[in-house]
Amino acid sequence: MREDVHLVKRSTPQLAKLTPPQLPPVVDRPRLFKELDQLKKHHRIVWIQGPPGAGKTTLVATYLRARKLKPLWYQLDAGDADPGTWFHYLSLGMKRVAPRFKKPLPTVRPEYLAGLPIFTRRVFEQLYSRLKTPGLVVFDNYQEVPDETPFHELMREALTIIPLDTTVIVASRQPVPTALARLQADQVLAELDATHLELTLDEIKALVDLWSLSKKAVVSTQDVVSRLQARTDGWVAGVVLLLNQSETNVRQLFEAQEASSPVIFDYLAREVLATQSKDAIDVLLRTAFLPSTTVSMALELTDQPGAGRTLGRMARARYFTERRPGTEPMFQFHPLFREFLIKQAKETWSPSQVKEIQRQAGHLLEQADRVDEAFGLYQDAGQVAEMERLLLSHAPQFLQEGRVSTVEKWLQHVPADRREANPWLRYWAANCQFLRNPNNSIPLFENLFAEFTTTEDEVGKLLAWCGVMESIIYSEGDFSKLSPWIDRFEAIVPPGFNFPSEEMEARITQTMFLGMTYSRISDPTIFEWEERLQALLPHLGDPSLRVLAGWSLYSFWSWLGYAEKRKSVFRMAESWVNSTEVAPLAKAWFANAKALEGNLTGNGPQCMAAYEEGRAMIKSYGIQILPMHLQAQGISGAIFSRDYERAARLVEEIRPEAENATGLRRAGYLYVASYVAFLQGDLDKAYQYAGKHIETNLTKDCAFLDGLLGFHMGEIFIACGDLKKGENQIRHLSALCQSTPCRILDFFRNCLQAQWMLARRNDSEAIKAISDWLRIGREQDLITAPFWHPRIMARLCAKALEVGVEVDRAREVIRKLQLTPEEPVLTSEKWPWPVKIYTLGRFDLEVDHVPVEFSRKVPKGPLNLLKALIAFGGTNVSQHKLIDTLWPDSDGDAAYRSLVTTISRLRKLLRHEEAIVSKGGALSLNHEICWVDSLSVHCLIKAVDQESTNGEFNTALNLGERAAALFQGSFLPHDDESWTLTARLELQKKHAHLMNRLRDAYEQTNQSKRGPLRT
Repeated sequence: MREDVHLVKRSTPQLAKLTPPQLPPVVDRPRLFKELDQLKKHHRIVWIQGPPGAGKTTLVATYLRARKLKPLWYQLDAGDADPGTWFHYLSLGMKRVAPRFKKPLPTVRPEYLAGLPIFTRRVFEQLYSRLKTPGLVVFDNYQEVPDETPFHELMREALTIIPLDTTVIVASRQPVPTALARLQADQVLAELDATHLELTLDEIKALVDLWSLSKKAVVSTQDVVSRLQARTDGWVAGVVLLLNQSETNVRQLFEAQEASSPVIFDYLAREVLATQSKDAIDVLLRTAFLPSTTVSMALELTDQPGAGRTLGRMARARYFTERRPGTEPMFQFHPLFREFLIKQAKETWSPSQVKEIQRQAGHLLEQADRVDEAFGLYQDAGQVAEMERLLLSHAPQFLQEGRVSTVEKWLQHVPADRREANPWLRYWAANCQFLRNPNNSIPLFENLFAEFTTTEDEVGKLLAWCGVMESIIYSEGDFSKLSPWIDRFEAIVPPGFNFPSEEMEARITQTMFLGMTYSRISDPTIFEWEERLQALLPHLGDPSLRVLAGWSLYSFWSWLGYAEKRKSVFRMAESWVNSTEVAPLAKAWFANAKALEGNLTGNGPQCMAAYEEGRAMIKSYGIQILPMHLQAQGISGAIFSRDYERAARLVEEIRPEAENATGLRRAGYLYVASYVAFLQGDLDKAYQYAGKHIETNLTKDCAFLDGLLGFHMGEIFIACGDLKKGENQIRHLSALCQSTPCRILDFFRNCLQAQWMLARRNDSEAIKAISDWLRIGREQDLITAPFWHPRIMARLCAKALEVGVEVDRAREVIRKLQLTPEEPVLTSEKWPWPVKIYTLGRFDLEVDHVPVEFSRKVPKGPLNLLKALIAFGGTNVSQHKLIDTLWPDSDGDAAYRSLVTTISRLRKLLRHEEAIVSKGGALSLNHEICWVDSLSVHCLIKAVDQESTNGEFNTALNLGERAAALFQGSFLPHDDESWTLTARLELQKKHAHLMNRLRDAYEQTNQSKRGPLRT
């Protein structure tokens, strides 16, 4: 068994439901046309309501013809209660109306089911945009959709967003449903009710005249019109049928006491049959079982050569038979007339004969790919075997299209004992449950696996196994449940087993690979599965499956730290997304991968842009599987721009759902909530959330997630000063590094080890860990961990630059993460400062790592302002003091204008507007942008004093030697202004004080001088 385990593309059927009726000669109704014009002018929805036979469909069709409008015509039926069915046929309808658009409308996929209102808006936004202006959509037979279905709420979403240049016309036997009442209250929707549809005397006269012309008869129109009006109350069906009766029959009806429409219709329908030949009656009764029919279908069902002529004659005579154009015209009976004919058929033939006709009609509908209608016929005929066959052959395609409700409805119509007897029926029921709630589908697939094992159904066992694995993975539950099922696989797949299709093999392979990635990444056989998946990728016909498989491989190689393989599969997936039509879910997963790649490589703009792209996809289509993963990338993207408030808002967006969730969804929320609290400096809240995360114990079976949690917890412990617990997390990470191939965990561990060693003031071990961290990052093309703290990253990079390890890589990390030094004035000149200023022994200026040279006139004014600002301490220097120093002979206003002009020129010279800060009547250098050797010396000496006082002589010695190395001569040696001399003398005193401190430090640490001391 199982040709139905892989998907087969179905042809596009010709459907009466998507085609307006082709009208015979009929009477136009200008009165109603003008009313429709007015309603369309002031309202975007027109609801035409009237009883059966009131002429609703004919009115709309004649109006379209008169106004030369070409709409999207959609005839609703009970099957449209399944949103997947509705969207499927809407897409087919738009292919006919707007063939210039090669890309079809989206159809419902399983991942959109939880967000159908959002998806509906997305589809109808595209639908309306593709209509030619003025746009028009017609929904006929609205009453056929059952009341208790989500259809009406989805229709409300569709009707709420109608653009100004588009109108929707709805024809229904029922008034506006409650779900759409708000549209009526807001005057978006206007109703044309049954009283408007009743024929006036003039319209009845026009009908009589048209009838007389077609029959070439002369009648007393005044008498006939008045009698028709009295008997029918302007009911269109009654007037048309009465005109086609014999004079005797008409007289009998006129004189009858009962005047109800059903009585008249039933009587006249019998009279219509009485005028037909025996062969014609046979054609009508048999074809009535088909919701609509072509001539070829009628010929095959009736075996009557004149079947086409009979149907054509009925349509021309307007005996409640509509002809709809197409490659092969379709004929459709009015619902009342079809119901009457089926009743007559059941009175004419035996139940077994009727069932045989229904079976034959069902086969014809199947051949025309009208399987929804075929199933209904099989159900009416009690053809359970045919129902089962149809369900099993079409369930895979229906589920791919998101038509879960249809599959569930079909399953319910199969008798319970037959469902229990056929495990494949229950297999598709389990798949429906998986799409609704993966947690609930786990035991269903487990039971099926046991049953298929007993019956030795190899394919069944394999698919049930896959169902269990996927249910565990996507239920966001406990990954430890995967391991026993991975063990069972060898027993499932016998030697030489051949998969029915490459798609199925790829699905099984990806499921095993993903399951092992989450729970058994240390198992060496995972590489065999990786190779199999890689080999299958180019041969997969489904581009969405290729992208999703690419995502699995991307995650795997990211965790293992193989940069080239990670980037290679990323480029492949990128080419598939850009060059082929893939499902929005696959595109959203790729957006997540793209954001993660930006995150890992320090490309903040890519991270945030990909997050926004994926977020838009999720919102547009109502995707529910991915939000937590993508939200985490958005939070990280916000950190690149230091927008902590936005990061907190993103956490709040997922809080209401996640706080009541279970499994990894809740664990993920606790993690990001802890992370954002940590960034905001709320260590208590960060610890609280992270502790709850640890309590869930859901990451223990996934090495990467377990290591990421350990890394984050270790940072919190170290920040809180609990170095013992921080050490425990380092040991945990070390154990993971030894037991798994996840080399990315080495990256995490060394980063955490460096923080811990710095906190313990063990510089030598900290430097080793920092060096290893940067080296591994360079080898794996990792700038930082998926969740990072700017202050911590800046501290580690500053230390690397200070001691000269992995300098180029440290500078790259700083530039990509846009880090600013934790203590700018104490930070080494090796930091990639945007502006560096040397004043000791020389005056040199570097901007963006390039020395500034003046080929012509030196800008003395801006440079003097810069020198004065530095000489006066560089921070909060009074503007009045600078004016008195630089423009002593100018009056107040002129001097102030000179200062403002010179500040502007200096900012242009430094090429960073924010390098000079003006606030509260004072100027400052921005120490996050500008580094000045003399200002750094002042701060280093102050720090030396503090560390010496605290008895930390090793630290004092390191800081002192850094300060001594900066003394390359006197302060601004070529400038002789008084304010320059004052600063120069002060620095000379500082230098002498520093030498004394260094000698003390050497003595206290029992070290000889490690370098020359300037005196």
